[in-house]
Amino acid sequence: MEFVDIAGLMKGAAYGEGLGNKLLANIRAVEAIAHVTRCFEDSKWIRATGKMNPQADFEVIETELMLADIDIIDRRLFKAEKLIKTGDKKIDDEVEFMKWLRNKPAKGELLRRSTHSEEGAMWLKSYNLLSTKPELIVANVAEGNIDKSTPYVEMIRKIASKEGVQVVVISGKTEG
Repeated sequence: MEFVDIAGLMKGAAYGEGLGNKLLANIRAVEAIAHVTRCFEDSKWIRATGKMNPQADFEVIETELMLADIDIIDRRLFKAEKLIKTGDKKIDDEVEFMKWLRNKPAKGELLRRSTHSEEGAMWLKSYNLLSTKPELIVANVAEGNIDKSTPYVEMIRKIASKEGVQVVVISGKTEG
């Protein structure tokens, strides 16, 4: 197994903010996402949002992944709708699938939880959408807290339970 460390994704990444496009391209290249979430407070570590909130951090990432997926679906849909004039029934079916699919993230629904026909699953796989990739949440806790249940870890466990993903709790050095 190979891990690729991709710097934190910030709000607005789906619209090219900061290094958003580059980071999203890097995420597209992986087979699964290990979402590392800081679950400890330390004044030495700068927080972009100022306040410690693992749930908000997680939601920003998930939102950016879904927004990037909507963009991919919209571009594919635009191209496919031009091909409808050819009369190809498969194109019509795929356009309908993309329209249905596009509404999922727009409603905040994760695509990895959607069920599809065999043909829909094949199309979905070919789109390489970010929110369909398997995900693991890694709760990074302060040294000495690996075996303790902290409010931040419990927050992450609730998110994981709701999202249907696994949680791993790790601890690392907190020195800069």
